[in-house]
Amino acid sequence: MRAEFATHVPANVSPPPWSSLLADAFCASVPREANAEQQQKEHRNQRQRQEHDELRWVDLSDGASDIIIATRNGQAARFTEREVRAMGRDTMGVTGIRLKGNDEVIGMQVVHDPAAQLLVVTEQGYGKRTDMSDFPIKHRATGGVIANALNEETGAVAAVRLVGGEDEDVMLITEEGTMLRTEVASVNNYRRSSRGVTVMKPADKDRIISIAVFVDNGLPDEADQPDEPGGEE
Repeated sequence: MRAEFATHVPANVSPPPWSSLLADAFCASVPREANAEQQQKEHRNQRQRQEHDELRWVDLSDGASDIIIATRNGQAARFTEREVRAMGRDTMGVTGIRLKGNDEVIGMQVVHDPAAQLLVVTEQGYGKRTDMSDFPIKHRATGGVIANALNEETGAVAAVRLVGGEDEDVMLITEEGTMLRTEVASVNNYRRSSRGVTVMKPADKDRIISIAVFVDNGLPDEADQPDEPGGEE
C-alpha cells in the first residue's frame, strides 16, 4: 500500500502565505496508501493513483526537512525528504512507509522544528504527546516504529498533529458530530510505546474521526462587536 507527501519552507521559518512562496519551494503529498513524492510547487497537485487510493495530505517544505507518516494501526516512519527526488505532477512517487495487512495512513507532517511533539489521538479518545526525538530518523520505505500502543479500549489511531507552539488548543471531532475543545498542554507527554490517557469519551458506537490544532487569537466574533456610534438602530 502507498502514501504521498509534500515538502515545506525552512524548519526555522513559519510557512508564508501561498502568494509569497519562492519558486523553489516544494509540494509534498501523501495518499492513504504510502508513496511519497516531491514536486515543484508551480505544478498542480495531480496524481496517478492506485485504485481505491486517494490523495489526503499536502504540505510545504524546503526540500531538506524530515517527514513523519503515521498509520491507523499505530506505526510511524520518520525520514529525510532528501530521500525523495522531485518528480512531475503526473507520477506516483515512491514508497514512504510500508503498510501491513489492512493498515492505512492517517496523517503526514513536515517536521519544521525538531523540538516539536507528535500529538496522537485514538478513536476512543486516548491521547498523548510524544517528543519528536523519540522517533528515530530512518530510511523511507520501512515499516516504521511503534507510535502508540493500541487495544480494544483505545481503538485505532484517529489522527496525529505536530504541536509545540504556545497557547495551542485542540478540537476533537466525532463521527456523530460531537466536539470537545481542550488545551494541548493538558494532554500528557508519554513515550512512543504508551497508549496515553483519556482526553475525550465518545458515546457508545461513536468514535473520534478528526482533530484540529489551533491558537485562539482572542478576537471577538463580528456579531459580538458593539455598534459604531451613529449606526443604524
